[in-house]
Amino acid sequence: MLIYLTALLIASAVQTSDAPHPAKRAQAIPTGPDFTERDYPASALKNREEGTVGFDIIVGVNGRISDSRIVKSSGSAALDEATCLLISRARFKSARDADGIPTEDVISREMTWQLP
Repeated sequence: MLIYLTALLIASAVQTSDAPHPAKRAQAIPTGPDFTERDYPASALKNREEGTVGFDIIVGVNGRISDSRIVKSSGSAALDEATCLLISRARFKSARDADGIPTEDVISREMTWQLP
């Protein structure tokens, strides 16, 4: 069983606010294996639910997630909730401004849940 992750933490970040872009964007820190079939919610498997969840991650000056939000629902509450749980696993190096000072960053991603 596969969970396809579309640009979760690998592709470049997309700034969604009108705030100036940091000189250096927040970067994901690899924390081990990607997500596995055990992460697919049992109820979504049973109901054959698939979909793409759009979300924003707010990375604080300390590199930790200070907030996250679903910006586009998959249409499945189970998949949306599972995405929120998986987001909490992510780790980052903080963004830096032009002077090298840590700054907040907003990263927008999508996660596509697809049954085999």
